Amino acid sequence: GAMVEMGGERIVDGYARVHALVHELGLELTDYPALDGAFVWRQSGRVHRFASPGDLPLEVRRGLTALEAESWPFLLHHQFVDPARPPLVSDRRTALEWLRTRGLSANGEVLVRAFCALPVASMSVHDFWTSTQREIQAGTARTLRGGVDLLTQRLSERHAEHVISGTDAVNVTIGEAGVVVRDQRQRSWRARRLVLALPLRPLSRLAFTGERPGLIERWTNGRDVAAEIRVHGDYLESELVDQGLSPYTFGLDFPRVTWARPER
Repeated sequence: GAMVEMGGERIVDGYARVHALVHELGLELTDYPALDGAFVWRQSGRVHRFASPGDLPLEVRRGLTALEAESWPFLLHHQFVDPARPPLVSDRRTALEWLRTRGLSANGEVLVRAFCALPVASMSVHDFWTSTQREIQAGTARTLRGGVDLLTQRLSERHAEHVISGTDAVNVTIGEAGVVVRDQRQRSWRARRLVLALPLRPLSRLAFTGERPGLIERWTNGRDVAAEIRVHGDYLESELVDQGLSPYTFGLDFPRVTWARPER
């Protein structure tokens, strides 16, 4: 009964065209991550489930400042970065040292270390500020209820005379007059322009007649990730450490772990 996204699932405020398509196609956006259930936080061997900041354990909330107590834990670092002037590139402080000078409390630090996707204890303050500003400017993240594949399915239905689905493209020929794409059955299609919106693995499998585009060569060179696993689930930190994985590989919105060759 689980749903697994095989492609990009975030739809942020700035994606005006995607928002317009969602409306036109009669689809529905939902919170990302889903805010209609409890979050799970493991700390010091204890499991805390919370649906709002007020549900956090008393020993954590007791030491929080008013700003920290009212903020979502995974967005707490935004509250310190948004009004601040950009730190200099030459600033040698870590993000955590800088946050402390901005008023981050000891218990607020517990939340930032647990929920911020960035390695605040080792990342430079300038890189931290820049990355967090990009998060803030992206706006609120949403995803499609029922899965992002619904967007392409509905577009395919609306433009059936122009869209070919379920075709395994294997070869691309780029010429002066345009592009020819061939599939496994040697069927071919010609177009003036080709846009490749593919995950890394199928992108790397495409053969090119003539010169392989330099951008694709640079993007795929040295990358060998078979799959990226993103699931809502409970992980013990020791389970990650046993596999040589840092707990900080978890992303902001999902527990996020990447294996080069996943066995399960």
